[in-house]
Amino acid sequence: MKDEAGRVCSDRSGFTKDMHVFSDSRQGSPLFAAKDAAANAPANAPGDGKQTAAGSPAAATDVISGPRPPAWQLLVVDDDESIHSITKLILRNARFEGIPIQMHSAYTEKEAMDLLASRPDFSMVLLDVVMEHDDTGQRIVTYLRETLGNKLVRIVLRTGQPAQAPERTVMVDYDINDYRLKTELTADRLFVTVISALRSYRDMHALVENGLGMEKMLAYSTDLLRVRYLREMSSGTLRQLASILHLDASAPGLAGGFIAESQPAGLFIEDAFGSFEDTSGLQTNKLMQEKPHLLPQNLERLMLNGEDHFSDTWFCLSFNSRFGMSRSIFVEASRSLTVLDRTMAVIFRNNLMIAYDNIQLGGEIDRTQREILFTLGDIAEARSHEVGHHIRRVSEVMYRLMLESGVTKEDADLVRIASTMHDIGKLAVPDAILQKPGRLTEDEMRLMRTHAKFGHDMLSRSNSPILELSATIALQHHERFDGTGYPSGLSGAEIHPVSRMAAIVDVFDALICKRCYKEAWGWEETIAYLGEHAGNQFDPHTMNLFMACQDDIRRIVSDYPD
Repeated sequence: MKDEAGRVCSDRSGFTKDMHVFSDSRQGSPLFAAKDAAANAPANAPGDGKQTAAGSPAAATDVISGPRPPAWQLLVVDDDESIHSITKLILRNARFEGIPIQMHSAYTEKEAMDLLASRPDFSMVLLDVVMEHDDTGQRIVTYLRETLGNKLVRIVLRTGQPAQAPERTVMVDYDINDYRLKTELTADRLFVTVISALRSYRDMHALVENGLGMEKMLAYSTDLLRVRYLREMSSGTLRQLASILHLDASAPGLAGGFIAESQPAGLFIEDAFGSFEDTSGLQTNKLMQEKPHLLPQNLERLMLNGEDHFSDTWFCLSFNSRFGMSRSIFVEASRSLTVLDRTMAVIFRNNLMIAYDNIQLGGEIDRTQREILFTLGDIAEARSHEVGHHIRRVSEVMYRLMLESGVTKEDADLVRIASTMHDIGKLAVPDAILQKPGRLTEDEMRLMRTHAKFGHDMLSRSNSPILELSATIALQHHERFDGTGYPSGLSGAEIHPVSRMAAIVDVFDALICKRCYKEAWGWEETIAYLGEHAGNQFDPHTMNLFMACQDDIRRIVSDYPD
């Protein structure tokens, strides 16, 4: 067992078996104190349709982003049956940008409001002013614009009684787009009015959709800066791009795409969506063989050469990170790509390239920090002549227990690194006490106990999440579940969950290994001691995690012998 100074002695008395429930490891409570290029040259591959450089999308003329509607939806609101018949006759073969016009009819104010509420996809409303009431048309306009909040649909008011709704007053007071007398709406004039309104709707809709795309781009660009791991980066990246370009799964423009990483053995698909959903991990040359009908013939050459290419319905964009990683993005849509699509895709690629660089740079910093912390931990242990692998064993067992508790690998790794500093405070303890082979006197134990507070004070000056957690572990890893530990006499949930775990792992390693003041205990004897003191010295829930991981812990002890 450990004495009050944190050393192991042979006296096993003085403990009670007050079992207590550990409640915050798997319940979602926080475990930590703090956590928290320009485009390349274009490729001119033959036989692939319109080709433009990623940096020069002006070759395209269409500005609408998003899928085309199957039909323009037109609502005619009038209490005169003949008006509906004549309108339908005039527009029966009308098309705008190759898309037909589908007409719907409403004969009363209620019918019109019900249709407008149930179908937000109307492009245009031809609306009579006077129906059941002199102001029916105005009331429908107010309902549509203010109650339903639909600012996109184009409204053309038409009336046979201009005295009831003077043109100037209606145009000023109501949010409509045109005002026509029924007598002036000849077949040609009606056709021109409808096409003009649809063109206006198309442009307004494009502005809204493009604005939403820019919002998504800005939001995702911000999210990219927060990503710390390549695994997070790869997962879902293409779905974000598809959403920004309005090619998500709910849109008829969806085809598919993938991102491929260049490795010594070739190009391998890292993430995929749509028609390529099942291809993750596949080599691109094999994909070319399995799905040649979905891919351009020269695609692999473009990706291997790091070239950018835009076709009418697909694009390939490549990028290299500062650290030598090379990747290519391929996306195919079932609609024509617009100027904005191409521009957004290039911006997305450039942001992605910066994010990959940031992740790899952060990884280098993490590795450096890890090496420094391990070295400092080894220095602290070396002063007490424990020059084996105590630090390595403690950190690896902590990592394994954290995974067993249900946290992510990233959070478990944070604990693995932070736990290396648990005894850094021993640097303040004299050698005579650290290396004494016998039991410590009361004064010597009092001085030994100061290493917990001293270690905390050393580490707590930093805002780094790792060092903040290290400071907490250093301060609390000698606290006991029943409140009789040191330096603060904390008990139960007052002790940080990771510190409760460190208390078990530190005692386990001290028992199972030889020290200057004791011989090594056997495995069964050590496990029996830990189990006996669950509920008083140790948190019983964390002890259950430890017991469930015995096979892995045995391997760690074997891999890092003294």
